[in-house]
Amino acid sequence: MTGLSLSLMAAAWLPIAFMGSSLWLLVLGILMLDLAIQAVHVTNQSLIFARRTPAVAWSAAI
Repeated sequence: MTGLSLSLMAAAWLPIAFMGSSLWLLVLGILMLDLAIQAVHVTNQSLIFARRTPAVAWSAAI
């Protein structure tokens, strides 16, 4: 999942590069970046919580 998200993050720069011709390309690039960064963030959090069981118990207590 991380590799796919990082690929999406890199691909998001392509529509941003052509933002001079269309504002919608800028919006598309920003949405792609946002989605990819959130996916990487969630994947990293799940890996951290899978390795540290006390972290899961602590987060459930909040």
